[in-house]
Amino acid sequence: CLTSRIHEMNASSSTNLNNLINSFNTLKQYRLCPAKLIDNGKIEPYFDRAILKRTLYIKNAWEIGEHDLERVVIKKNDSPIIPNDISDVPVLKLLKKKNEQEF
Repeated sequence: CLTSRIHEMNASSSTNLNNLINSFNTLKQYRLCPAKLIDNGKIEPYFDRAILKRTLYIKNAWEIGEHDLERVVIKKNDSPIIPNDISDVPVLKLLKKKNEQEF
């Protein structure tokens, strides 16, 4: 059994992702911290509770397979973008398995 919490975001551009990758490549670390959404739509981070991270894994959806922890983010009706030159596509096996499950 795998417990997870997922927040799906559908960005209109890759700017924030590119900034994260560039910053991580420069600094070789980042801090993960909880935050509170306050009334005016702003975020109040709790920096004193931050966790220092020195590894960052970024995967394309098509790379996620049935034995990967990230499999929880793939839904039955997902249609991941698969590059034309890729023949071994792990997510297709995962989607098949998810669509065969009753729950």
